[in-house]
Amino acid sequence: MQTVELHTPSASCGGCKANIAEAFSTVDGVESAVLDLETKHTTVTYDPAVLDVDAVTETLTEAGYTPRA
Repeated sequence: MQTVELHTPSASCGGCKANIAEAFSTVDGVESAVLDLETKHTTVTYDPAVLDVDAVTETLTEAGYTPRA
């Protein structure tokens, strides 16, 4: 497993936290996706044999949160 932490500055509430978790819940290879509201960072743990960091970034973008590394 690999972990990537992305800055998600537009995520600001509990609803955002739930939306991000839901967006990743159906993505194969994702073990967890957690938004820290205090730091506005989303940490995603995933299997690099199944997907890459670009797919993680794309999932966040499609959910409405433009990430920054």
